[in-house]
Amino acid sequence: MFGTIRKHQSWLWIVIVGAVILSFVFWFSPNQTSYRNLLLGDGGSQFGTIDGRPITQEMVSTANRQAALRRFLFNRGENSGSDDEQQILQQLFLSEKVREYKIEVGDAAVARWIQQNFRNPQTGQLNYDPYLQELRKQGFTEADFHRYIRQDIAQRHLAQVAGVAGKLMPPREAEAEYRRANEESLMSVVLFNTSNYLAGITVPPPAVEQFFSNRVSSYRIPERLQLGFVRFAASNYLAEAEKEFAAIPNLDNLLESTYAQQGAEAFRDSDGKTLSKEAALVTLREQNRDALALRVARTKAAEFAKNVYDMTPAKPENLEKVAASSGLTFQTSEPFSRFSPPRSLADVQNLTEEAFKLMEDQPFTAPIVAERAVYLFALKNRLPSEIPPIDQVRTRVAEDYRRSQAIEMGRKQGMAFHAAATNMLAQGKSFESIAKQEKFDAIELPPIAISTQSLDALQGRVDLGSLKNAAFILKPGAVSDFIPTREGGMVAFLKERRPVSEEKLKAELPKFLDEQRRRSESQSFGEWFNREFERSGLASRLQARQKSGEGATTTP
Repeated sequence: MFGTIRKHQSWLWIVIVGAVILSFVFWFSPNQTSYRNLLLGDGGSQFGTIDGRPITQEMVSTANRQAALRRFLFNRGENSGSDDEQQILQQLFLSEKVREYKIEVGDAAVARWIQQNFRNPQTGQLNYDPYLQELRKQGFTEADFHRYIRQDIAQRHLAQVAGVAGKLMPPREAEAEYRRANEESLMSVVLFNTSNYLAGITVPPPAVEQFFSNRVSSYRIPERLQLGFVRFAASNYLAEAEKEFAAIPNLDNLLESTYAQQGAEAFRDSDGKTLSKEAALVTLREQNRDALALRVARTKAAEFAKNVYDMTPAKPENLEKVAASSGLTFQTSEPFSRFSPPRSLADVQNLTEEAFKLMEDQPFTAPIVAERAVYLFALKNRLPSEIPPIDQVRTRVAEDYRRSQAIEMGRKQGMAFHAAATNMLAQGKSFESIAKQEKFDAIELPPIAISTQSLDALQGRVDLGSLKNAAFILKPGAVSDFIPTREGGMVAFLKERRPVSEEKLKAELPKFLDEQRRRSESQSFGEWFNREFERSGLASRLQARQKSGEGATTTP
C-alpha cells in the first residue's frame, strides 16, 4: 500500500477523478448478490462462527467496508470479483486474531502512519487532506480510514508476533547459506542449437502426413468463442471531459503543484529526454483530461449495461438491440480460444478469463475498463473443439516436422560429443581442444553462482537454470550429459569452483542475514496464517463456495 500511496501523491488526480462509482462494474449485474447473502449462504441471521466465537452482522459489515476501502486504495475502486469474499473472510480472521492477541493501536501510531505515508519527501508538504476528500466522495469517512490504518498497523504487528520464529535464524546458518549461494563455478559449454540443423532437413510429404497422424491431438482446434460487444471509447467523451476539466477551480495552480511534486524528471518524451516545463504541463493536462474522459465512458457504460441487464429473458441479442436503439455501434469479435485472446481486443486485459465464464442464461460480462475504452460483451457463438484436416494445417505440420528432426539431429550430435569428451578428458585432453577436434566451439562463460540472476552477454543462447543445475551436480573436471534446452541443447564442462571471498562475505553477510530473517519471518507467518485460518473454519467455508462455482461480489 505504501508504494501505491507514494506513487499517486498528487492533488490534481484527487480533484478530477470525481465520484467514481466503486461498484458500477457489478451494481447493475444480473448476478449481483449482497455480501451478506454470500457470507450467510441462506440469507438468515446466523453468520457462523470463527474459532467458536459468533460472527456478528457488525463484524461482517466492518470487514466488507474495510475490503472495499482496500480495493479503492489499491485498485482505484475496480472490483476484484470473486476475490472479494476471500478478502472479507481473511479480514474477519485477522481482526479476530488482533483481538485475541490484545493488540491495540493508539492515536499516536495512527498519526505517525499518516505522517510517514502522506508527506512529500522533497517538499515536506503533507498531502493527507486531498486523499481524505476523495475518500469522502466514495462514501468513506475519516473514521473508516483511521480504522483501516489501525487495522493495518495491528496486522503488521500480528505478522511480526506470529512470524517471530523466523527471526531466530542463527548467523552461522545464514553464513553457510550465503557461501553456498555465492560459490562461483567456472564453466565452458558447447551448444547444439536447433537452428543450425534446420537447413539440412528435407520434408517429404509422406513423412509429414505420418507426423500429423502420430500427433493429431496436438493440432486439435480448442473450443472458441465469438463475442458481440459495444465499445465506449474515451475519445468520444473528450468534449464533455474538457468542459468538466476546465471548470475545476484553480486548475493552473493545481497543474503547477502537481508538476512541482512529481519533479521535472518525471516528464519525458518518447526518446527519454526531459520535457520543458511548458510541454510537461501540457502533457499533464492531457493525461488527466483523458483519465476524466475514461471515467465518463465508464459511467455511460454502466448506464447502458443497466438497460441491457433489465431486459428479460437474458439473451445475447439483447446487447445488439439496446445498442441499435441507443445509436451505438455493435461489433463482433473474431473467434478465439481460452489461450489465444482476440488480437483486435488486445487492450482488454483478462478478456478470455471473463469470456469463458459466460453461459447461455448469463451471457453478459460486467463493463470492462481498458486503457482507452470501456467494453460490454455478450456471448454470441460457442464453437466446439475440432480436429482440422491436414491440408488446413499442412504448412504448420511441415515446420513442426522439420524442427523435430533438427532437434533430434542436435540431440544425437550432443550425445556423441558427450561420449567423446568423456573419453578424451580421461586421457588428459582439455575440453577446449576436444571441442576443436570435434569441430565445435567451446564457449567460456562468466562465473556462475546459485545467486546469479542473468547472463547478459549470452542472453538467449544458454539456459541459466540448466547451467546452475549442472554446476551443482558436476565435479570439477567433469562434463555433463547432453542437456536439452529451448534452443536445442548443450554439453557443459565444469573447470573449477571458487569459494566466495572473505572480504565479500564480511561486507554482504549482514544484509543477507537481515533478508533471510525477513524471508523466514514471512514464511513463518504464512504457515501460521494458513494453519490458523484452516482451524478457524473460514477456510472450509471459502473452499465450499469456490467449489460451488458461485462468484462473489460486494457492495461497500
